[in-house]
Amino acid sequence: MDIQRTINEICEAFSERHYPGDECLVDSYAIRDEELLEVENDFKGQAHWQTLPVTVLAKGEPLSFLSDVAYCFYLPAYLVGHLKSPDAVADPIFHLTFSFQEDIKDSVLRLAREFWPPDVNRHLTYLEWGTRRHESLTSKQCKSIVAYLNIQLELDPYAKDEIEEALLNFWWNRAGLE
Repeated sequence: MDIQRTINEICEAFSERHYPGDECLVDSYAIRDEELLEVENDFKGQAHWQTLPVTVLAKGEPLSFLSDVAYCFYLPAYLVGHLKSPDAVADPIFHLTFSFQEDIKDSVLRLAREFWPPDVNRHLTYLEWGTRRHESLTSKQCKSIVAYLNIQLELDPYAKDEIEEALLNFWWNRAGLE
């Protein structure tokens, strides 16, 4: 387990990812409640994921509320931050594994479907939704996520089953490692 090498790999893989812009931080069709507005305010103007404040990284909710493109842009900040300071940064493992769990991956997603825009398929399985959420990631970025998850296999025995299922059901293939 080489944490620094994995941090370097993540930084390199995501180095050319572009800031999506303030108007793309959350989906335009999302219900603009207090929680969503807080996420939007926390990330507004944060054009460099490398300098995202720890106070923002300490909150795990943004990973659920960010648009797909913003989620993929800021994800490396959570990965690197969690490797450096696991107690100070929100754990991103749930967001990398949930949709790819064997017992639900083929079930139809029921979370927030009514809030999706009319042109979005409202009958996605969890696997399809998770795939869609991560589709803009390159193979190199996915490989760095696999490296992060492999470290977490050793560091977080409670998440072992979820990580292994996600690797098997999505990440290895997406990273071109199968």
